[in-house]
Amino acid sequence: MALKKCENCGVFFGAEGNEVLCKNCTQPKSKRAVLTGDIEHDKFANARAVVYDQPNVTPEELVNELKARGVEITIREVMKFVTDGRLTLITIDGGSYCSSCGTKIALGTMCKDCSKKLDKFRKPAVAKPVQEEHKKVGMHTKK
Repeated sequence: MALKKCENCGVFFGAEGNEVLCKNCTQPKSKRAVLTGDIEHDKFANARAVVYDQPNVTPEELVNELKARGVEITIREVMKFVTDGRLTLITIDGGSYCSSCGTKIALGTMCKDCSKKLDKFRKPAVAKPVQEEHKKVGMHTKK
């Protein structure tokens, strides 16, 4: 296996034989991974593309599909996208639950009702009045 540079996208890959294109460029366009150089962005963009094409995909299937496309991602990273509200998977059995009342929610950590109740108790920060500074009398000063 030799290390070669893809003639299409410029990515280095392990070539077997006379291959001139990487695995990503030889796949059909709908199965290609989007690679920009920002690893976190690439993982999310490719995960979103798979979920868009296959709405009923499970987290395990999503990870396997992305690995087939050449994107290394873990289930933990997929679930972080879900809990952050960046990605929605309709096949998650457990789902997320409100941290206050325990009802099932789609995004975030609290349901709408609990977040509204919490907003009522939040008060805007009141600025403290500025006190006049007293002249300090130190060791080497005279009154």
